[in-house]
Amino acid sequence: MDHHQSEDLQILKICLKKIEGKLGWIPSEHWKQRDFEYLSLLIFQETHTTLSLSTLKRLWNQQYKSVPQVNTLNALAIFAGFEDWMVFKDYVKGQDIQSFTTFKNSNPNKIPSKKDRRNAFKAVFLITIPIIIIGSYLLSYFPNTGKNPLEKDFSNLDKVVFESKSMSTEVPNSVVFKYNISETDFKTAKIQQSWDKRLTQTLLAKNEFHTCIYYYPGYFNAKLILDDSVIKTHDVYVTTDGWQTLIEKEPFETIPTYIPKNKVRQNQYLYVNPETLASHKIETDKDYRVNYYYVKELEKISSDQFEFETEIKNSLQEGAKTCQSTVIGIMCKNGRINIPISAKGCISNNNLRFSEYFKHGKDHDLSAYSSNLNEWQKLKLVVNNFNVRVYLNGQKIDEFQYKESAGDIIGFRYQFLGCGAINSVKLTEPEGKIIFEDTFLN
Repeated sequence: MDHHQSEDLQILKICLKKIEGKLGWIPSEHWKQRDFEYLSLLIFQETHTTLSLSTLKRLWNQQYKSVPQVNTLNALAIFAGFEDWMVFKDYVKGQDIQSFTTFKNSNPNKIPSKKDRRNAFKAVFLITIPIIIIGSYLLSYFPNTGKNPLEKDFSNLDKVVFESKSMSTEVPNSVVFKYNISETDFKTAKIQQSWDKRLTQTLLAKNEFHTCIYYYPGYFNAKLILDDSVIKTHDVYVTTDGWQTLIEKEPFETIPTYIPKNKVRQNQYLYVNPETLASHKIETDKDYRVNYYYVKELEKISSDQFEFETEIKNSLQEGAKTCQSTVIGIMCKNGRINIPISAKGCISNNNLRFSEYFKHGKDHDLSAYSSNLNEWQKLKLVVNNFNVRVYLNGQKIDEFQYKESAGDIIGFRYQFLGCGAINSVKLTEPEGKIIFEDTFLN
């Protein structure tokens, strides 16, 4: 088995654990045949893909020697709450894979009831029979037209309205969407807040407004969906009021823990200590991630032409976790930039991303992206016409080219495994004009 297959199998295990967390059943080693049958029905209800009893058993019993087919992987990823397998894989690889070892089970003693199973069987029956009837009808009446008779042809799309306004300058932030779909024929209407399909809500045609909560800052592309077709998109800019501190107790946590500004040190450097986190019910003996966001209207600056300097540390004496994993993120309208730094022994967990350019520490040598994080580390990026030079403590450690622009820079995100600190941040144009600078001296 080659390295890529081994990595895919590891990510598959993470996906299965994610599904177990969603189900909230008893541990999978105690599942019986009826539980796998019920899971097959649930997956079909959400994805319209049938995964057989034998397939599910093989997956959960790890009785496979190669990566399953793409259709199987897509169904599992969609059921876990993502667009497809590639999206799930990309976002897992964008994190510390070791952090995905477990997912919290809200009720470890729960087993599916007979009523749950009966309802699932009824739902699948009601879905399947009409599909068979309609399919037979279409085959009879549209045998050789060469046109898809179910292809949607929405009318009056020019009259569809989809826009928004934010109610706050920090997160959590309620965003009010204004829409008008009253003159368009459809059966179902939804808003998807971002790339994450879990953040999808149903709309009523008779209404004009719908409010969604954004728990993380950023630049999001919201979608108006009619009958599973994206009709319109709208950019949503969710900002912070200065630096905002968010704590993730587990990866992809839907609602993080927010630390008030008066509890975060912002004199000389930006830092929150373990005692403060413990007072906000963070279990500091377990892994957690401290995120510092600054997302605010900046003077226009392209991610293809800039210089960036910052000084950070993630000291074991001040609350860092073993690997001291740190990600310096530059947030952009159309993509992201993530520069990792970790302890030397943990470089396999590092992930380097600049727009579409991606390197995983498990199959690339990212040893240059490691240092003694118990001391302050100075990172510098110089970006000029799709060429990137990376400096650490004054020494050039990497140079590479990327192909796709990530758009204008809209903010910063620092993520520390444990309690890291930021001493300075500076963003300039190539000619030296300062766009943003913070030395935390006030």
